[in-house]
Amino acid sequence: VVAAPVVIALSSVFSGLWRVKMENRHAGQETPIFSKTLELLVWLQQVSNHFPRVQRYFLTQRILETVFDLSEYLEEANHRRAKDRLDRLERADETLDKLRMYIRMVWRLSWISDSQYGHAAGMLVEVGRLLGGWKKVTAY
Repeated sequence: VVAAPVVIALSSVFSGLWRVKMENRHAGQETPIFSKTLELLVWLQQVSNHFPRVQRYFLTQRILETVFDLSEYLEEANHRRAKDRLDRLERADETLDKLRMYIRMVWRLSWISDSQYGHAAGMLVEVGRLLGGWKKVTAY
């Protein structure tokens, strides 16, 4: 019963922070696609620590390199205009497809649970939705 006000207070603090970030995104604040990509990277790093030790290195390295590549393409796109931006966004989209494949592989190997796969898929869908919107705006 005592925890409810704390949850409400934290919720209002976080929603306030979100508004500040969205209002100041052009003043050096992260836009949603960058924060979602970082969230994905951190989550994958934590989950990959529980992969089977014998095979952990190779696939973990591929997954993390792919997420870093995705993040780098997004950063590069953010610093370019028109055709160059669209090129980087296309590369980011291709990289996101690779990441989907790796996550599906890890799930099929039973290195992550169904709920973890669902969580990863949700994050990938969200990043893909944001990326698709950015591509659409850039193409016009």
